[in-house]
Amino acid sequence: MDVETLERSMSELNQIELEYKDGTRSDWFFPRECIVDQDGHLRIKRNIFLDFTGGSGIGRGRKPMTHDQLLFVFRALRYEPAPEHAHDYVELAYVYRGSCRQRVNGSELELLQGQVLFLDSDCPHFVYPLGKDDILISVCVERHFLESSLDTLRLSGDWLTAFLMGALDEQTGNRRYVLFHSEGNRRIKLLFQELMCEYIDPSPNMGRMMAGLLQLLLVDLLNVFECDVDRTVRESYGRRVSAVPIIGYIQENYLECTLESVAEHFYVSPNYISRILKKSIGKTYSQLVQELRISHAASLIRVAGCTANEAACAVGYTNMSFFYRKFKEAYGMTPAEYRAAVD
Repeated sequence: MDVETLERSMSELNQIELEYKDGTRSDWFFPRECIVDQDGHLRIKRNIFLDFTGGSGIGRGRKPMTHDQLLFVFRALRYEPAPEHAHDYVELAYVYRGSCRQRVNGSELELLQGQVLFLDSDCPHFVYPLGKDDILISVCVERHFLESSLDTLRLSGDWLTAFLMGALDEQTGNRRYVLFHSEGNRRIKLLFQELMCEYIDPSPNMGRMMAGLLQLLLVDLLNVFECDVDRTVRESYGRRVSAVPIIGYIQENYLECTLESVAEHFYVSPNYISRILKKSIGKTYSQLVQELRISHAASLIRVAGCTANEAACAVGYTNMSFFYRKFKEAYGMTPAEYRAAVD
């Protein structure tokens, strides 16, 4: 499928959208196997999600998710709101055209054309009705597959990786989402186009192609986020100060460095480093280092096959009870449960 065909397909109204538009259908389409969780949110399980990208074009059919499918792409239906729901996969929602209003964990957001919204798993969100000229593309990724993609990129210990993989705490008030101001970014649009084309009209190496495109997308979103961080810091302190090299230095040296040694390295005061970290990523120095240690330990368990004891020692933990507690806080499970989940 070429981009011109993709554009035409995405612009066409499918049968369900026509029914929504003329009022003959009013129930938003969800698989009947969906459940309501204890918080009152609809829960979508990855292996029962039905998308609308099958058949000869977008919206011309339905096909069930298979258990071994780790990434899927779809265009959101128009003219009908998506009720507040949550799911067990990570979602990257891209406004391909027009705009999109969402209520994400209680916060009202207006997504502009070209922007990307990262939604962590279990994050409740409501999507207001899209108009005819609004096109929203969602890339939904199984969490372990996303982690593996980041590992391949050698970003598994990166501060943004930890940020994306469930550490959205003080910066976002536990809202568990990130809005990337990627409007005007040509590569991100191209990557979403290629993801859609490959998903609808797969090549013989579809799995590798999708994984590669996802990795390129993650790298470019990292670029966007770093630019946002730099801009925020400059506006706050009235001079060009980049938080990115400071965080990068901590990432590379977190086992040995201290707040004081980081400050000395950059010829600033420890209080200044603390303010930069708090302003840019909403974390204290200690919180960032703790996050990096746990993230690296999880990577050692997941990729290198280390035991919990081996991983803990490798990242500087001597108190195993403390390590187990912090690991469970970060991943919602013990190291043993985590190992079983990724095997």
